Order: sequence, then structure tokens, then C-alpha cells
Amino acid sequence: MKVIILSSTKYKEKDGIIDAITESGPISFLGRGIYKPTAKNHQLVDGLLIADVEAVTGTSNHAIVRRSKILLNPRKPDSDYLTMSTILLLAEASKKCISQDDYHLIFPHLENAIISLCDSKKPWNIALVYLGKILRLNGYDLEVNACVNCGTKKGITSFSFAEGGFLCKACTKENNINQDLTPDQMILIRDVFNAPDYLHFGAECTKENAAILLGKFKEFISEVLGTNLSTISFFLKG
Repeated sequence: MKVIILSSTKYKEKDGIIDAITESGPISFLGRGIYKPTAKNHQLVDGLLIADVEAVTGTSNHAIVRRSKILLNPRKPDSDYLTMSTILLLAEASKKCISQDDYHLIFPHLENAIISLCDSKKPWNIALVYLGKILRLNGYDLEVNACVNCGTKKGITSFSFAEGGFLCKACTKENNINQDLTPDQMILIRDVFNAPDYLHFGAECTKENAAILLGKFKEFISEVLGTNLSTISFFLKG
């Protein structure tokens, strides 16, 4: 079966419990000896990769991995710090911000994100768009094409996660919103939520602007989902 490996946890000496998602939902496996570097299934200890796994029923609560084939691993020998940080962020966000009942819904988005990571020179775009999809899946479909309060498309001057999206000048003043994003950053927010896929992002997104937006995402996700995405801080060190 095709799975996306999210993480593995050491179990006993060299065995590991592998947490993964499928097109049908969550699944976990027991990998015998996978923490031994020479084990045939050792690569499964890496989080965020796509694999074809054959498992058999065991005596434990987990199916036992019999054999596996890596279909796609976004890690490459020359992967830079930001790519590796994005891999960690996508895996953490998937585990912490998505209910297991919704894993089947996020599966195609995460699969496309992993595929896109292999071709992207701007991994921060993928991180931003994926977090946007996670927010939508949690019911936070932010308005980024008009003022969330009055519906006008003219005179947009601010963005507020708390208010639910863009605000025009009058509504910004009425709601006493702090205008702490630049016009370029607001365009990027719009592109994050409107992006048709991970590679056709829209406006140019620099690492500096991505860092600011990721910080905003972290604050909002912590507030509404009660989840601290610690790997965003790790990502921002790049």
C-alpha cells in the first residue's frame, strides 16, 4: 500500500513504530530492526517520505513491515537547510494540526507538497501553502480577495487572522487593526490562499517575507488550534 511516513519512534533496541497516513486514514507499523543502519527497511525511520509498504499481521497491536520500497524521498545529499526545515515543518504540522479522522483529506495535499519539494528552489512557498491548506481543513477559510467585513475589493489596507482576512481602510480603522504587514506581504498572503498548486505561487516570495508570514501562521495556529509548531522557529534560523 502507498503511505506517507510521518515519523518513527524507537521501540525496544532497534525496532521502531512507524506512524503513517494513507488515502484511507492513519496507520502505524512495527518495523523490526529498522534502526539498524544495514536493515533493509532502515530508510523508513526518515519522516516525510512516500513509500510502498507490505505488512503482515503480528502478535502486537501493529502490523509488521515485511518489505518496503521508497517511492519518493525529498531528502537529497545536497538538500539545503531550508529544504530540510520545510520537511520537518510539514511532518510536524501534519501530526499536530490535523485530526486523524481528516488524514484521508490531507493525504493528496501532503503528497503533492512532497512531490513539489523535489523540484522547488523555494521550499518556503510550499510550507506556506501547506499551512494554508491545513487552516482551511480546520475551518479557517480566510477571505483574501475582498474586505471580510464589508465585501469591497477596493482600498484593502490590512490583514487580520483574528478578523478572518483582508480589511479595507474604513474597516481597519473601525476595528482598530494594527497594519503590520507591508503591501507586498499582503499580496503574498493572498497568493498563499489562492495558489492553484505548490509551484505556481504567484508573486515573488523572498525568504525574509516568508519568515514574517510563517511567524504570523505560528501565532495564529497556536491561538486557534492550541498547537506550537516548534519547527517554524527552527526553519526561521535559515
